[in-house]
Amino acid sequence: MKHAKLNSSRALLSAAAGTLAVLLVAGATPAAAQAPDAADRCTPDVMRLCSEFVPDADRIVKCLKVKRRQLSPSCASALQPRSASKKKNRS
Repeated sequence: MKHAKLNSSRALLSAAAGTLAVLLVAGATPAAAQAPDAADRCTPDVMRLCSEFVPDADRIVKCLKVKRRQLSPSCASALQPRSASKKKNRS
């Protein structure tokens, strides 16, 4: 029973990571404007905030947008366009 739950959790996490990678590449912000490790940095937020929408990438994107103020600092900065983060660093 314990192994079944572990395998189920791993499958869900893998699906979330794969979905997140797809949505980051095809999402609203161009992939080039995102951190290259955005999928890794945001998977915990997807699981915490939007897991009920996995593996539907469109619904995950909508969920993340709605809950953007609840994103971890790491995920939020990973999804922020690089030009905006560079402007902040110059100030």
